[in-house]
Formats: sequence, structure tokens, C-alpha cells
Amino acid sequence: MARGVELLYRYRVQARDAANNLGAGSSIVDIQMANTAMSLDIASPTVQRQIAVVRLGSTPFGVSATPSSAVGPLTVRFNVAQFVEAEINRIEADFYGNGLLDFLRVELPGVIEHTYASPGQYLANARVVTAANEIFTYSVPITVVSSEAAASEIRLVWSQYVAALQGQDIAAGLRVMTEKAAAKFQPVLIALSEDLPVIASSSTSLQIV
Repeated sequence: MARGVELLYRYRVQARDAANNLGAGSSIVDIQMANTAMSLDIASPTVQRQIAVVRLGSTPFGVSATPSSAVGPLTVRFNVAQFVEAEINRIEADFYGNGLLDFLRVELPGVIEHTYASPGQYLANARVVTAANEIFTYSVPITVVSSEAAASEIRLVWSQYVAALQGQDIAAGLRVMTEKAAAKFQPVLIALSEDLPVIASSSTSLQIV
């Protein structure tokens, strides 16, 4: 199963006053974030959604996609944010990374919604063109998972969990859980350690509807 990786995002932060006006100064802030792949919460079996953020250096704009990975058909909300004052000429978007223009607007749209019907991996590209003819390009990876692939992944995680119980391997059982679920169930598994093989043998096959 894919594991999470730590990514470093760099943001330029500017304060706004009560009238929502940008302040004169700004500062760079580095934020370390975990970009997790799919993991199973045993307490509430769900596939976690990922959020991709593109924000480079002191660029005046930023693009985020929510969610950037989930089961299809997947409706993604692309948020185009403006961090410094700049007159915008147009916003262009290529949702599939195939070089075709899928979206065009002459003002900052705020949020752009697009639905991906077919499973696959796409590289959505957005271009912001200012009145000064400055061009800022952003790319956001989008992953659309088929329901069959998601179900297969969940069954795999469940089988790994049951195998861990059968072998009384508590550490392995905790590794397939989310951090929150692992913290909750660790003392329970420790308390039931001698009975884990019996519990595993009585576990039924996971049914996904």
C-alpha cells in the first residue's frame, strides 16, 4: 500500500485589515505537511481525500484542488487565489493536461468546478495572464480512482489487518490504520492480545456496498 510522504509548502503571507485591504509587508512561511495516500480508518472505513496545493515562492497567485484524489466520477473544486494586487487579463484552464483549452474567463473566478468522469491520472494546468502580459502557470495532479480499484485497496488493507490479528502482531495491525484510529485502538488490541487469533478467525469477509 502506498505510504504518505512529507512535503514542504512555501507561502507568502500578507495581513489584511478590517476592510479586507492588503497590508504593505509580507513574509515567507514554510509549512511541512503530510501528503497521505489512501489509508483505512478501522473505526469508520473511508478512503481519505487528498488536497493538492500549488504555491511557489513569491508568485502573486495560487491554485488548489479539493479533492485531488478520490473515487470517480470526481468533482474537483479548483480555487484560484490572488495574494498581491494585479490586474488580470484572463484565466485559462486545461483540466486534462492535453493542451486543449477547457476554461476561459477574463476575471478571477475564485472557484472553478470540473467533473472527471473516467478513472485515470491527469495533470490539470491553469494559466493566469495579467494586464502586463505576465504569465503564471500552475499544474495540479488529479487522480480519479475507479470504484473497483478502491474496493480492492480496502479489501487488501482489511486482509492485512486480519492477518496481523491472527499473528498477534499488534504493530502490523496498527500500521494499516490512520493515526487517529491507531491511537484509539492500540490499548484495546494490547488488552486483547491473547484473544486476537480467535477474534481474527471469527471476522467475516469485508462486504463493500
